[in-house]
Amino acid sequence: FAESMPEYCGVISDHPNVCPTASFVEEEEAKMDEGLVLQAVENMKVVDITDIPTNTSKLKTEIEVVENLLKSDVVIDVRAPDDVEKAPLKDLENEVIVLPFYKIASEFNKLDNMKTYALFCDQGVMSTMQAKQLKEKGYHNVKVWRPAK
Repeated sequence: FAESMPEYCGVISDHPNVCPTASFVEEEEAKMDEGLVLQAVENMKVVDITDIPTNTSKLKTEIEVVENLLKSDVVIDVRAPDDVEKAPLKDLENEVIVLPFYKIASEFNKLDNMKTYALFCDQGVMSTMQAKQLKEKGYHNVKVWRPAK
């Protein structure tokens, strides 16, 4: 069930603090935007675990997933900036744009709509989710790039 949640690879840090002190938690909570927390609570959905479909990998919107890029494809690296810095995409002939997953919705409309964009992330979860959302918004020039390992 947890694997079906697209957020899992976007929220896990390399060094999670599993036993923080109360003062550390309070200090980190003070950095949060209270409006964001209220919005999250307002928009939350409660799902009975028995209502979860058995095959959570099927998406309502079909997304093209490719192992090989066309020369004209522009790669959008949707990973978090720290992950991009640790393992940048190298030796690609394609143009690469670094656009973290949390900026796709607000920034994609600024890109050239005559180009085809291949979204990339390490596990393919965030890139698939973002491609699905873009397609549902009417952008049909997106696909997911999952290079062969």
